[in-house]
Amino acid sequence: MKTLAQILVVIGVAASVANSQSQTGSISGTITDASGTAVADAAVQAMQPATGVKITTKSSDEGLYVFPNVPVGVWTIVVEKVGFKKRVQDGVQVFIAERQALDLRLDLGDVKQSVEVSSRQTLLETETSEKGQSMTPKMYQTLPLWQGGLQNPSAFLTYMSGVNSGGELSIAGSTGRAREQLIDGTSNVIPESGGTVFNPPSAESFSEFRLLQGTYSAEYGRTGGGIEILITRSGANDFHGTWTYNMRRDIWEAAGWSVNQNPANRPGYRPKDRLNETGGGVGGPVWIPKLYNGRNKTFFYFSNDNDLRPVTPASIVNTVPTALETQGNFSQIPQIIYDPNTTVGSGTSATRAPFPGNIIPSSRFSKISANIIPSIPAPTGPALSNNHAFVNTSQITDHVWAFKVDQVLGTRNRVSYFQSIDSQLTAGVSDFNGPLGTALGSQYQKPRIFRVNEDFTISPALLLHSTYGYSRTVQQWFTPAQSGFASKVGFPGLSGDSDATPVIQFAAADAYTGWGMQQGKVNNGGQNNYTTQIGQGLTWIRGRHEFKFGWDLRRLETLAHDLAGTNGNYIFARNETANPSATGTTGNSFASFLLGLPDSATASATPVQDAVIRYQYYAGYFNDNWKVASKLTLNLGIRYEVPINWYAPTMGSISLTAPNPAANGYPGAYIFAGSGPNRAGVTRFWPTDWSDIGPRLGVAYQIDNKTVLRGGWGIFYEATSNGGCGCTLGANGSFNQVSDGVTAPF
Repeated sequence: MKTLAQILVVIGVAASVANSQSQTGSISGTITDASGTAVADAAVQAMQPATGVKITTKSSDEGLYVFPNVPVGVWTIVVEKVGFKKRVQDGVQVFIAERQALDLRLDLGDVKQSVEVSSRQTLLETETSEKGQSMTPKMYQTLPLWQGGLQNPSAFLTYMSGVNSGGELSIAGSTGRAREQLIDGTSNVIPESGGTVFNPPSAESFSEFRLLQGTYSAEYGRTGGGIEILITRSGANDFHGTWTYNMRRDIWEAAGWSVNQNPANRPGYRPKDRLNETGGGVGGPVWIPKLYNGRNKTFFYFSNDNDLRPVTPASIVNTVPTALETQGNFSQIPQIIYDPNTTVGSGTSATRAPFPGNIIPSSRFSKISANIIPSIPAPTGPALSNNHAFVNTSQITDHVWAFKVDQVLGTRNRVSYFQSIDSQLTAGVSDFNGPLGTALGSQYQKPRIFRVNEDFTISPALLLHSTYGYSRTVQQWFTPAQSGFASKVGFPGLSGDSDATPVIQFAAADAYTGWGMQQGKVNNGGQNNYTTQIGQGLTWIRGRHEFKFGWDLRRLETLAHDLAGTNGNYIFARNETANPSATGTTGNSFASFLLGLPDSATASATPVQDAVIRYQYYAGYFNDNWKVASKLTLNLGIRYEVPINWYAPTMGSISLTAPNPAANGYPGAYIFAGSGPNRAGVTRFWPTDWSDIGPRLGVAYQIDNKTVLRGGWGIFYEATSNGGCGCTLGANGSFNQVSDGVTAPF
């Protein structure tokens, strides 16, 4: 397979998805004379008035002509044949991933005479069984602005039929991770999560967006749901530009219900709220006075969008211990606090004596607990629960730059390059100020998207599309307020990035809000995702057939520096300070915390190496759009996919039977992927599946000018995501159910 991949790369020309229509549309039809007889060898030209770009082909023996790789926009079709008048059809609108059926009739006469006709846009798709919904820039630019975040065409997915936005996005009833997004023909899906996409550029960078569902052709694969297709914007012969500004200020707003509902908030309190969104773009021909005039051949488009929210409020209500409780005084709660040091007997028949007055002496506090108490936020209200109102004023900064250049090399060759750079910083997303915050303090993302595409006309009946795509995102998270906190309060054995606030949780019955990053991440960490894709598609027009052959090669990789769990996770319950025969109605989880008695705890050893996960995907396809008759088209195809599953070279685990060379061969040693001593004998998680064959069948029959009957069937294979498998070299250790004894574990 490696040799095959190398061969494919050699024959590729700037080559991703082997699918031309994933970034263009197509025009096809039959040329006939007045009697309905097919006209062969007619010269057909497609010209885009906005750019002056021209594409030429000839009709087949059956009169069929096809322009398979047509950029979106308005086109004029010109047909010439000796003995017939020239036919000019203008106003032909081409949409992304749509097939525009346009049958043309030639009248007898001199070729110097012409018949000009203006097209009416048909709402019927008469030559494909694919189901799709499109959105043009005019549609989403005229919709109201939403608050927060740059405009993104894919955000409108939730308003399209067949899309369920509950939880993970589900399209056409598929699972949440059966999602594919193509930008200029190549995948934009993060390998770590399958259904999540790299942050795409803003709406200003795109010319059109389309969602395909159901029985799409064999050109598409690696998804069992829907395919989002986005086409980046290109320049034209005229210079055009746009600029927008959206501003929000709290002085113009009333305090919302979520702010005023809590009595602890001041009447009329209005949190600070700031938002500045700016963006725009400019495009046209590349023109350098007296040096270069790129009209009709060289075009550019540049866009820049900025989301600046220096103060973004989020009203949060938590439950924190009262001032008396932090002193060990639980006289204000109905539950009796029992002293575990007075335990007599065992099991549910054991007995304990309560603390006098329901007060725990400070001399009994665990040293670590006593050191944590000063960092606990004070209540903002007198209630025992929901007594801490906090307005998190996080800061969000997002800058996106995108650039595209198109080069026309005569009537046979077109090349385009697109690049997008995004820089995002979100700071202050915790539920608490200080070291006990429950979420990451700051998150940084830097997505990069690169695309190269080429369309080359080998002959009027043979067209080659090549594409290359590379997507990368760098993610980092850091919480300076928690750095070094664990060792500062007395937790032993933690260093480096693992020396951060542990995850501390309390029994649900007491409703205390937990501390530390509850999603399990640690103070500092990061994750990088990479997707590289190359491929080609060859279109061959013969008779009534439009054949397509293509291949698709992808390499996906995740690198992670994630120390989740290495700072420990401690859960406190009522058991340790309850009457053993009435644990549900006595005791208190915060009282157990003061005594240093967790109910359970887990901790992971610091990984020796960062996680590395790699896998590949290979596919080839054949497709035939067969114009059986003027009203009947069959879409036939087959796709063969070979997903090479995860390879995690840094993953290791302990074997209790493998001999340890460092211990004179005694059993108990690390084993790793691969072959040889102390190796597992395998390199991947499961064997490669060589049986993924996906046939496709579609039919479109035009009953009359207002009615088309379409249907299809196919087998589709969903992508496998690595799910952030935690493939690190390390060991996990845990201890559970701390004894209700007298020795404080920390």
